[in-house]
Order: sequence, then structure tokens, then C-alpha cells
Amino acid sequence: MTDITYVPTDEGFLYLAAILDVHTRAVLGWSMATHLRTELCLDALDAVASCRGRRHFPGTVLHSDHGCQYTANLFKKRCKDMGITQSMGTVGDSYDKAMASYCTPYPCSGVKSLSKRTSLLLTIAGVSQYGWVKE
Repeated sequence: MTDITYVPTDEGFLYLAAILDVHTRAVLGWSMATHLRTELCLDALDAVASCRGRRHFPGTVLHSDHGCQYTANLFKKRCKDMGITQSMGTVGDSYDKAMASYCTPYPCSGVKSLSKRTSLLLTIAGVSQYGWVKE
């Protein structure tokens, strides 16, 4: 399961794409960027491959919303190349990926006054600290 959220800073938003294992509720891979381009989600897929030490995941189903990042041809091709089957709920239905939304919110108090670089570093540390990343 995958989703994207954002972390507000004084200099703009940082976007976080996370891929969650529904069985263990562990974040398998994630990526942060200052944009919402497809590369954000491709980087999260690459993080999963790097963490697992392999590039092929036959039988894996990745559920997402209908966001343009997940429906992009590049993302579809990467999933196909990795042996991942894409799954999407109905348009406008937020209930089918509520679990992914649970894993992506970041406690944002105090983040607004920091620079993007500092916010990024603290967010990465926070993701690990709160147990959202499987180490």
C-alpha cells in the first residue's frame, strides 16, 4: 500500500511517499522531495528494492489511489518490470487506503520554523524514531 503526504515548512512543502507492508504495518520504502512528480514515487519503489536487496517482487500487489504519480506510464512500467501488480480503489474512495494514511502523517509541531534541509533531516529521523521505517 502506498500514499503521499506533505510536511509544511516556512520555505514550502516537503512531500513524503511511503510504501507500507499491510501485514506487518512496516514502512518498506519511502522518499522525500520538494515536488510531487512521479520520480518521488519511483524513488520510494527503489528504496524498497534497495532495502530488500532485490529488484523483482513477483506476486506483490501495490495498492494506491488514482493520483497522477501512480497512473503515470513510468510508474506502471517500473511496477511491471519489478513484477508488482498495481491495485487501485474507486475514484474518490479514501477508505481503502486509510492504513497508508495512518503511517504517513508526521508530528509537525516546530517544523514550520526550520529550513527545508533541517526539516528533511528531522523528518527522516522522526520517521525512524516513531518506528515507521523497518530497519
